[in-house]
Amino acid sequence: MGFIPGEAFDIRREVDELNFKRALRICFPSVFLGLLALPVFSDSPDEILSPMLDRLDKGGASAYSYVLRQYNRVESGKRLDVFERYEVHQRLLKALRARVDKDLLAVVRGLVKKKQASVFPSQVVGLKAFAGAAGGGVGRADVVKLYSDYTRSKERGLQTWSVRLLVDSGWPEGIDALIVRLREEEDAGRHLEDLASVIQSELYRALGAAAIGDAGAVKKRWENMGRKLPDKPNYAPDAASGGGRTVFFGDRIALRSIFCIDISSSMKGQVKMPGKGNSPKVDIVKGELAKAVGGLSRESLFTIIPYDGTATTWRGRGQLQPGTRTNVLAAEGFARSLQTGSGTNIHDSLALALKVKGVETIYLLSDGAPSRGGGPAEIKKRVAAMNYLLGVRVVTYGFTGSDEKLMKDLAGRNWGWYRALNKSKKK
Repeated sequence: MGFIPGEAFDIRREVDELNFKRALRICFPSVFLGLLALPVFSDSPDEILSPMLDRLDKGGASAYSYVLRQYNRVESGKRLDVFERYEVHQRLLKALRARVDKDLLAVVRGLVKKKQASVFPSQVVGLKAFAGAAGGGVGRADVVKLYSDYTRSKERGLQTWSVRLLVDSGWPEGIDALIVRLREEEDAGRHLEDLASVIQSELYRALGAAAIGDAGAVKKRWENMGRKLPDKPNYAPDAASGGGRTVFFGDRIALRSIFCIDISSSMKGQVKMPGKGNSPKVDIVKGELAKAVGGLSRESLFTIIPYDGTATTWRGRGQLQPGTRTNVLAAEGFARSLQTGSGTNIHDSLALALKVKGVETIYLLSDGAPSRGGGPAEIKKRVAAMNYLLGVRVVTYGFTGSDEKLMKDLAGRNWGWYRALNKSKKK
């Protein structure tokens, strides 16, 4: 007969020496009590969410604390697959947003002091609940202060989320707060460090070209805009250039970045770039990529994932590499030596990139529609299910022939923007 871990296991030797009846008499009470003590696991999002939502209906700080603790267990236990956990996250987030009040605010504020990795899921879902949401005695100033406080967390992931959500709120007060925090980082001599880099990129996402420059310059342009967020920010590459050598098709590179580069056979085709003659797309990209990695600072962490029908990481088995001179020179050489293959597997390249610990921005470039690993629906589903706690930005680039809708959707749903690298010929 089989034994469960616990007291029954400890008496295995004695059981071997007794008859079955005697063994049953000894083991049954321990087994029965052990089974009673085991946690009751649920195997579907509905089963997990039902008691959590019932508890939320009771209201109060204790209910919020209990539900957020249970949510941490869902994420840490991995009882559900990634898509099911994403479903739990989304449905719980919706329930919390419908109940935003001072009690929830107090609980989420208290979580900022927690440093254990196990509470990170509840911190993220709690922060998300307030994005653009006010009511129940909670005003915009309360939410902006909550996010501003979290930007001072020692946890890099929480810093990134709070900056993202200040923009996602859609409030001018959120932009004001980011400009203030950027000025603080500049005044402290940290203008080249990670938090300042994330803030600058988020301001660019919100304001486009108006966000280029230091905090003082951004503030002046923001005030000239009447503190009104533009419906369509200007992301033109020429407007974004001027960031020194550390740019990729006009974008200043984040300090923790991955370049996902299409090397399918169609990349051998020639295109005319603005202000330049005709060149094979792969040669254009190799030159731009080599220039980009060649300008990375020692503070940078990066890697490259070329993909055709399959996706592979440049080096480090999926780890970000420091921007040492040795690594930069090796990356330049690797970029210039890229060879085309066959197929376009955007799905696997993004899945591989999102598994890399610590990445903040993915730069995804393609010239075609996905032909391997899954179509647009599967790609967007996979990225959403992998990125709901990570909060990784995805910036996309497309040559003529790429699936522009997919590229725009990936960027728009993941805190990025899309660039068309060349214009199609008019018929």
